[in-house]
Formats: sequence, C-alpha cells, structure tokens
Amino acid sequence: MIAFVPFVDPLYGGWDWWYLMLVPLTLLIALVYKAMRCEDLTEVPRQTLVASGKLLGAFLGCAAVLWILLVILERRW
Repeated sequence: MIAFVPFVDPLYGGWDWWYLMLVPLTLLIALVYKAMRCEDLTEVPRQTLVASGKLLGAFLGCAAVLWILLVILERRW
C-alpha cells in the first residue's frame, strides 16, 4: 500500500466480480425512483422489481450491442 497511486494502480480483492454490483445499484435506483412516483405505497415493491429488471435488461442490451460492434470492428481491422 505504500506505492498505491489512486486512479493509476487498481485495488485488488473482489474487483473481478464488479458487474455483480449492478444488481443492487439498479434495485436502489428503482426503489428511490418508484418511491417518489407511486401514489400508493403498496405498489412500490412490485414496481421496483419491474423497473430494476428493465434497467438490468437495458444494461445487458447495451453491453451486447457494444460487444457485437467490437467483434465486427475487430474482424475488419
């Protein structure tokens, strides 16, 4: 840790699984958004799960499109 330089040297330990942090991130974003938008608080849990699923789907869709573009461009060059 003596030679650790932030933003240059990465911290080790558990960062190989960074994409699993997208699940709680999307759940918390959806919870805050739906808690402010829903008129009836009994709808919040279900609406949160639906919105979180949509967010995760959008993230996965964007990742798939970028991966396909990367594969196509890599073959051209």
